[in-house]
Amino acid sequence: PVVMASIVQFVIDRLSVCPSVSWLCIDDVIITKDKESKFSGSYWDWDYVNGKYVKCFRYVVILWCNPYFRIPVALALWQKGQKSKNELARELLSNLLKKGLRFDFATMDSWYASSENIKFLLKKSIKFVIAINSNRKVRLNYEPLVRQENKPGRKRYNHYTTLTSSELASRKPNTRDYTYYSSIDVRAIQQVVFLPKLGHNLFRWICIKNYAYSRFFKECVTYKGKKTSKPKERDPKKYLLTNDFSCTVVEIILHYRKRWKIEEFFRECKQHLALSKCQARKDQRAQVLHTALVFLSFSILEYARVNWRVHNHTFNSIGDVKRYLQNLFVVENSNSATLAKIQKPSQVAWEYLYKASSLSL
Repeated sequence: PVVMASIVQFVIDRLSVCPSVSWLCIDDVIITKDKESKFSGSYWDWDYVNGKYVKCFRYVVILWCNPYFRIPVALALWQKGQKSKNELARELLSNLLKKGLRFDFATMDSWYASSENIKFLLKKSIKFVIAINSNRKVRLNYEPLVRQENKPGRKRYNHYTTLTSSELASRKPNTRDYTYYSSIDVRAIQQVVFLPKLGHNLFRWICIKNYAYSRFFKECVTYKGKKTSKPKERDPKKYLLTNDFSCTVVEIILHYRKRWKIEEFFRECKQHLALSKCQARKDQRAQVLHTALVFLSFSILEYARVNWRVHNHTFNSIGDVKRYLQNLFVVENSNSATLAKIQKPSQVAWEYLYKASSLSL
């Protein structure tokens, strides 16, 4: 939508003002709807947070982040039977690169670790940090080649040892085999591997031991419910894959942890900006425009959170900015002291915020 193009232009303009490390977070969000209501284009899908099937919409979202801002720059509605979420993510990322959006690396979860996505990122020379599943196969480049015996009618060939991530991690089962990084309080090991179907491109494979029980990743682990304290993660280890050989292991782990920014973004949009409250049942485009306007509102509030100072007090979240604007009144006195005009707080707040943000839409 045009709204998202304006947000992208706003981010590009702010790049020269706030030069710092920036990254992209790619993920999808589920927008639940009332199961008894008929919404055009809604469908039943599995909600992994609540552990049940719900009637919903699902959007693929790209969030641009730096140490100061979190700005959504692209979204696309995913529908069953059409393009996959990985294809939508590649299209959105390609459009952002054409518009001139700059960033240092991209991070995403294991759903977007497909071979096609990795090929696309390598083709565009994008550094990435991706989580992979425990059954993802990797090949070791340091083990000696195994020579196959000659057989009639068959050529001699060489092959590398292929293992799943869990099998590779099981080669070092003891805790002492993992390096302890005191700055982030985790234990991890790394290997140099390459993936099947991706040629001889080398990657760094990092295994974090007891990821689901680490204090450093405590906020990034989902739980089955409030009544249990056991993490939902099946494998207590976390497997990361990256093509960045210039960073240390600690920096790579910190890069992946920054992916949690998009989860916080989804939560704040649902709690404060009514992301799932659109009641347009017949027009599917209205649902997309509602989501785009919610993202625009988040961008403006995020800008206000970073730049506004009220009596030397800073805002900790966009919820604080929203509550401040809702309680804002302006009283205009005329020449007569007995007359006073009180405007609606919401109207005054948004007009004042629009002028202060200097965002051209």
